[in-house]
Amino acid sequence: MNRHKIPSPMSESDESSNIKAPAIWVVIISRILAQMLNDRLLLMVEYQRREIAIYKRRLKKKPALTDGERRSLAEIAAKLGRKAMAELGSMVTPDTLMRWYRRLCGAKWVHPRKRRGRPPTREEVRQQVIDTAETWSQAGYTRVCDVMKALGYTISRSTVVNILKEAGVPTAPHRGMSWKQFIATVMDGLYACDMFTVDTLNSTYYCLFATKIATREVEIVNLTKKPNGPWMAQQGRNLCDFEHGFLRNCRYLIHDREPTFIHCLDPILHDSGITPKVMPVKSPNLNAFAERFVGSVRRDCLDHLPIFGEKHLRYVLREYVAWYNHERPHQGIDGEYIDKREPYREDGEVAKRLRLGGLLPHFYRAA
Repeated sequence: MNRHKIPSPMSESDESSNIKAPAIWVVIISRILAQMLNDRLLLMVEYQRREIAIYKRRLKKKPALTDGERRSLAEIAAKLGRKAMAELGSMVTPDTLMRWYRRLCGAKWVHPRKRRGRPPTREEVRQQVIDTAETWSQAGYTRVCDVMKALGYTISRSTVVNILKEAGVPTAPHRGMSWKQFIATVMDGLYACDMFTVDTLNSTYYCLFATKIATREVEIVNLTKKPNGPWMAQQGRNLCDFEHGFLRNCRYLIHDREPTFIHCLDPILHDSGITPKVMPVKSPNLNAFAERFVGSVRRDCLDHLPIFGEKHLRYVLREYVAWYNHERPHQGIDGEYIDKREPYREDGEVAKRLRLGGLLPHFYRAA
């Protein structure tokens, strides 16, 4: 009978030794890798420290950080601690980082407080109060309050006082009238006159004109070869006619120091209740509106036409004044027409009216 050798069972110590042998190698290898990784991280940290130290020496002024950047640095600094931050060599001190962190923690418990008291005055109401006081310089606090109530705003007198004081608007007795208000007040009755010369083929003519400064309206009074005293006096009477005179609503007339103006025209102006304003010597800029018309009539018309005589000149000036007053937009009044005979239309066919052979065109929409 054959006997087979039966293998003896392994002991527990042999099994444990076989299992622990590879585990030990895993531990050893992992520790070696961890040490290598740790050394690499230490080198990276050391590089960052030296780089920050170089930047700190080179930069004359510390860079300004945003709130988000401070928040992110403060969160990491709180985990590292004050000692680690001191060894790291940051751009800011550890105390600064911890202060940012405390501020970050405290911000979580700050809740917006509800505003107490009366609600603030609306900006629309505030601007209307200021505009009313500046426009009506004689109106006091109570009068301004009454105007606001008439406009449908419920506002008290004390609120008006506070708004005007905050805006720096003085009280009514000390407010006075601004230059803009003064000019707007007297502008409607302010006129100017002057003369310019036109050379024809056989003579030179002097053209007298007057203009209303507020609207830029112009009237060619008359023209002559010799503007003497009697002629100027007659033109003054025509201008001051109480029914059809161009100066019938005039309060002040600006003119230069032409002798016929001073000695012949001014007495008639005084008799008509008009105050002449004589310009100083060598100051044409003080009569800028009249000088501007002279430049316009030359650039738009006279520099492009040969004038054959007095009759031709009167026709040219009559056509130009009609175009200037009714068909020419003016930049001084925001591109508007002086006399709007034809209302603005957005429909209809575009038509044009030509004066002086097309030299003075006018475009409009036909009805």
